[in-house]
Amino acid sequence: MDQIRIKCVFLGDEGIGKTSLIIRYTKGIFLQYSESTIGCSFNAKPMKIDDRDVRLDIWDTAGQERYRSMMPMYYRNADIVFLCVDLSKHTVIKTFNSWLKELNINNDNKDNRVLYLVGTKFDVKNDVVMNDIDYILNRYPEIKFIETSSKNNFNIDELFNNGAQEFIEVINKKYNRYNRDELVLRNNRDQSGGWINSYCNVL
Repeated sequence: MDQIRIKCVFLGDEGIGKTSLIIRYTKGIFLQYSESTIGCSFNAKPMKIDDRDVRLDIWDTAGQERYRSMMPMYYRNADIVFLCVDLSKHTVIKTFNSWLKELNINNDNKDNRVLYLVGTKFDVKNDVVMNDIDYILNRYPEIKFIETSSKNNFNIDELFNNGAQEFIEVINKKYNRYNRDELVLRNNRDQSGGWINSYCNVL
Protein backbone atom coordinates (compact mmCIF):
# COMPACT_ATOMS: atom_id res chain seq x y z
CA MET A 1 0.00 0.00 0.00
CA ASP A 2 1.36 3.45 -0.93
CA GLN A 3 2.68 5.73 1.74
CA ILE A 4 0.83 9.00 2.28
CA ARG A 5 3.18 11.98 2.39
CA ILE A 6 2.07 15.12 4.19
CA LYS A 7 3.99 18.37 3.96
CA CYS A 8 4.11 20.16 7.34
CA VAL A 9 5.60 23.65 7.63
CA PHE A 10 6.42 25.60 10.79
CA LEU A 11 6.21 29.39 10.66
CA GLY A 12 6.97 31.94 13.35
CA ASP A 13 9.44 34.52 14.57
CA GLU A 14 13.03 33.81 15.56
CA GLY A 15 13.49 32.27 19.01
CA ILE A 16 9.88 31.17 19.30
CA GLY A 17 10.74 27.50 19.77
CA LYS A 18 9.97 25.94 16.39
CA THR A 19 13.22 24.00 16.13
CA SER A 20 13.03 22.73 19.72
CA LEU A 21 9.51 21.48 19.10
CA ILE A 22 10.50 19.60 15.96
CA ILE A 23 13.58 18.06 17.57
CA ARG A 24 11.51 16.96 20.56
CA TYR A 25 9.10 15.19 18.20
CA THR A 26 11.57 13.67 15.74
CA LYS A 27 14.43 12.82 18.09
CA GLY A 28 12.76 12.68 21.50
CA ILE A 29 15.14 15.14 23.14
CA PHE A 30 14.94 18.71 24.39
CA LEU A 31 17.57 21.27 23.46
CA GLN A 32 17.65 24.23 25.83
CA TYR A 33 19.58 26.21 23.25
CA SER A 34 19.75 25.72 19.50
CA GLU A 35 21.25 27.72 16.67
CA SER A 36 18.92 29.86 14.59
CA THR A 37 17.67 28.12 11.48
CA ILE A 38 19.29 29.39 8.29
CA GLY A 39 16.81 29.38 5.42
CA CYS A 40 15.04 26.23 6.48
CA SER A 41 15.78 22.72 7.68
CA PHE A 42 14.05 19.49 6.74
CA ASN A 43 13.20 16.34 8.63
CA ALA A 44 10.80 13.45 8.13
CA LYS A 45 9.08 10.98 10.39
CA PRO A 46 6.85 7.98 9.65
CA MET A 47 3.60 7.38 11.50
CA LYS A 48 0.44 5.31 11.28
CA ILE A 49 -3.07 6.69 10.87
CA ASP A 50 -5.96 4.24 10.60
CA ASP A 51 -3.52 1.46 9.68
CA ARG A 52 -2.16 3.51 6.79
CA ASP A 53 1.53 4.39 6.42
CA VAL A 54 2.06 8.13 6.64
CA ARG A 55 5.25 10.12 6.31
CA LEU A 56 5.39 13.65 7.65
CA ASP A 57 7.76 15.88 5.69
CA ILE A 58 8.54 18.56 8.26
CA TRP A 59 9.94 21.94 7.23
CA ASP A 60 11.40 24.25 9.87
CA THR A 61 11.63 27.79 8.48
CA ALA A 62 13.81 30.66 9.64
CA GLY A 63 12.12 33.42 11.61
CA GLN A 64 14.62 36.19 10.89
CA GLU A 65 13.40 39.08 8.80
CA ARG A 66 16.27 38.77 6.30
CA TYR A 67 14.99 35.35 5.20
CA ARG A 68 11.37 36.36 4.68
CA SER A 69 11.72 36.79 0.93
CA MET A 70 12.72 33.14 0.43
CA MET A 71 10.15 31.62 2.79
CA PRO A 72 7.31 31.25 0.23
CA MET A 73 9.16 28.56 -1.70
CA TYR A 74 9.25 26.44 1.46
CA TYR A 75 5.66 26.79 2.62
CA ARG A 76 4.03 26.90 -0.80
CA ASN A 77 1.69 23.90 -1.23
CA ALA A 78 1.93 23.05 2.47
CA ASP A 79 -0.68 20.56 3.66
CA ILE A 80 -0.40 21.54 7.32
CA VAL A 81 0.86 24.90 8.55
CA PHE A 82 1.84 25.23 12.19
CA LEU A 83 1.94 28.98 12.91
CA CYS A 84 3.81 29.34 16.19
CA VAL A 85 3.48 32.06 18.81
CA ASP A 86 5.35 32.40 22.11
CA LEU A 87 2.97 32.11 25.07
CA SER A 88 5.46 33.89 27.33
CA LYS A 89 5.54 37.13 25.31
CA HIS A 90 3.07 39.90 24.52
CA THR A 91 3.67 39.64 20.78
CA VAL A 92 1.09 36.99 19.92
CA ILE A 93 -1.23 39.10 17.76
CA LYS A 94 1.61 40.87 15.96
CA THR A 95 3.36 37.58 15.18
CA PHE A 96 0.16 35.89 14.08
CA ASN A 97 -1.02 38.71 11.81
CA SER A 98 2.37 39.09 10.16
CA TRP A 99 2.76 35.42 9.26
CA LEU A 100 -0.89 34.87 8.32
CA LYS A 101 -0.67 37.73 5.84
CA GLU A 102 2.44 36.21 4.26
CA LEU A 103 0.86 32.78 4.18
CA ASN A 104 -2.36 33.90 2.53
CA ILE A 105 -0.47 35.76 -0.18
CA ASN A 106 1.92 32.96 -1.06
CA ASN A 107 0.30 29.64 -0.18
CA ASP A 108 -1.26 27.79 -3.14
CA ASN A 109 -3.10 25.12 -1.18
CA LYS A 110 -5.70 27.13 0.72
CA ASP A 111 -8.62 24.82 -0.06
CA ASN A 112 -6.96 21.71 1.40
CA ARG A 113 -4.66 23.33 3.94
CA VAL A 114 -4.95 22.66 7.66
CA LEU A 115 -3.85 25.61 9.82
CA TYR A 116 -2.87 25.34 13.47
CA LEU A 117 -2.04 28.16 15.86
CA VAL A 118 0.63 26.64 18.08
CA GLY A 119 1.38 28.19 21.44
CA THR A 120 4.96 27.34 22.41
CA LYS A 121 6.62 27.49 25.85
CA PHE A 122 3.50 26.53 27.79
CA ASP A 123 5.75 25.84 30.78
CA VAL A 124 6.43 29.59 31.12
CA LYS A 125 3.09 30.85 29.79
CA ASN A 126 1.95 34.36 30.63
CA ASP A 127 -1.78 33.97 31.26
CA VAL A 128 -2.46 37.50 29.99
CA VAL A 129 -1.64 36.45 26.41
CA MET A 130 -4.63 34.10 26.43
CA ASN A 131 -6.81 37.16 25.83
CA ASP A 132 -4.94 37.62 22.55
CA ILE A 133 -5.37 33.93 21.71
CA ASP A 134 -9.12 34.21 22.34
CA TYR A 135 -9.28 37.26 20.08
CA ILE A 136 -7.57 35.37 17.24
CA LEU A 137 -9.72 32.26 17.59
CA ASN A 138 -12.93 34.29 17.67
CA ARG A 139 -11.89 36.09 14.50
CA TYR A 140 -10.69 32.93 12.75
CA PRO A 141 -12.86 30.07 14.04
CA GLU A 142 -11.51 27.68 11.38
CA ILE A 143 -8.05 27.75 12.95
CA LYS A 144 -7.17 25.07 15.48
CA PHE A 145 -5.22 26.03 18.62
CA ILE A 146 -2.97 23.90 20.78
CA GLU A 147 -0.57 24.72 23.62
CA THR A 148 2.79 22.96 23.69
CA SER A 149 5.95 22.71 25.73
CA SER A 150 9.05 21.19 24.17
CA LYS A 151 10.76 21.24 27.56
CA ASN A 152 8.02 19.21 29.27
CA ASN A 153 7.06 17.24 26.14
CA PHE A 154 3.52 18.57 26.48
CA ASN A 155 1.15 18.04 23.55
CA ILE A 156 4.00 17.45 21.10
CA ASP A 157 2.82 14.09 19.75
CA GLU A 158 -0.77 15.32 19.88
CA LEU A 159 0.10 18.29 17.68
CA PHE A 160 1.44 16.15 14.84
CA ASN A 161 -1.06 13.32 15.22
CA ASN A 162 -4.06 15.63 15.28
CA GLY A 163 -2.77 17.71 12.39
CA ALA A 164 -2.15 14.69 10.18
CA GLN A 165 -5.49 13.12 11.04
CA GLU A 166 -7.35 16.33 10.30
CA PHE A 167 -5.63 16.80 6.96
CA ILE A 168 -6.50 13.27 5.85
CA GLU A 169 -10.10 13.84 6.91
CA VAL A 170 -10.22 17.07 4.88
CA ILE A 171 -8.93 15.34 1.75
CA ASN A 172 -11.06 12.26 2.29
CA LYS A 173 -14.17 14.38 2.69
CA LYS A 174 -13.40 16.43 -0.38
CA TYR A 175 -12.69 13.46 -2.64
CA ASN A 176 -14.73 10.84 -0.78
CA ARG A 177 -11.63 8.64 -0.79
CA TYR A 178 -7.90 8.65 -0.22
CA ASN A 179 -6.69 10.30 -3.39
CA ARG A 180 -3.34 8.98 -4.56
CA ASP A 181 -2.45 12.09 -6.54
CA GLU A 182 -3.28 14.37 -3.65
CA LEU A 183 -1.63 12.44 -0.83
CA VAL A 184 1.06 10.14 -2.15
CA LEU A 185 2.76 12.15 -4.86
CA ARG A 186 2.13 15.78 -3.90
CA ASN A 187 5.62 16.52 -2.52
CA ASN A 188 7.84 14.60 -4.94
CA ARG A 189 9.15 17.79 -6.48
CA ASP A 190 10.17 19.08 -3.04
CA GLN A 191 12.27 15.98 -2.35
CA SER A 192 14.05 15.73 -5.70
CA GLY A 193 16.98 18.03 -4.92
CA GLY A 194 17.61 21.38 -6.55
CA TRP A 195 16.95 24.30 -4.27
CA ILE A 196 16.67 22.17 -1.13
CA ASN A 197 20.39 21.49 -1.10
CA SER A 198 21.15 25.10 -1.94
CA TYR A 199 19.08 26.81 0.72
CA CYS A 200 18.21 24.26 3.43
CA ASN A 201 19.98 22.44 6.18
CA VAL A 202 18.90 18.85 5.57
CA LEU A 203 18.87 17.04 8.90
